[in-house]
Amino acid sequence: MEEYKPGLTPLEYKVIVYPYPVEEVFEDSVIVKATVTEKTDRMNQTRGVLVDFTDMAFGDWKCELPERGQEIEFSKLSGQFFEGLDGKEYKLMNDQDLVGFFKGE
Repeated sequence: MEEYKPGLTPLEYKVIVYPYPVEEVFEDSVIVKATVTEKTDRMNQTRGVLVDFTDMAFGDWKCELPERGQEIEFSKLSGQFFEGLDGKEYKLMNDQDLVGFFKGE
């Protein structure tokens, strides 16, 4: 599993997510986007990894809960970006912005 070091401690019902980088595929080649539309594309990204959350997060949920390190799906345009201690870009968002998670095989 990839190591994440956001350096930020979430409060209340917040979670920290590592959103996957936005990529474009051109004839079997993957290129990480670095264009003017990159910011919009990053905000529209809806898949990533759940990195951290508080003890209060998911407290009122009545379903199976995601775990740290699990691949998740989250609401478009949710949360705010910040740069972690490791130089990666993370999103801080409310627990209710998560819409689902993927189970391993």
